[in-house]
Amino acid sequence: MTRKRALGRGLDALIGAGARRRDSLDLTGETTLDNAEASLTEGMSDDAPERLERLPLGQLTRGKYQPRRDIQPEALEELADSIRAQGVMQPIVVRPIGQERYEIIAGERRWRAAQLAELDVIPAVIRHVS
Repeated sequence: MTRKRALGRGLDALIGAGARRRDSLDLTGETTLDNAEASLTEGMSDDAPERLERLPLGQLTRGKYQPRRDIQPEALEELADSIRAQGVMQPIVVRPIGQERYEIIAGERRWRAAQLAELDVIPAVIRHVS
């Protein structure tokens, strides 16, 4: 009987060991975000195409190109509970629209859930796009 052929090397062989899931971003104090921000912004100037920062929720505004019109309150509350328990797992993406004002490009649900979770700041990647 012949043996069925398979790749047999696993996803690490295809994707690489560097693609493993990273730890969540914790917003409760001095966090890994500081280390991540330091490594991302090392050698970058203020006019770099993107940078990672913690932004106050009040400086953010919803994106005018948000495809979702109806966000289910139950799902939003569930996400807020997750953020309270584990923090924001992935930064939102924003673009500057004025002095210390930003428009959300991606992550409006995370932003709204962070408001429900009563966070003061949220990790955000600031991109200079038109």
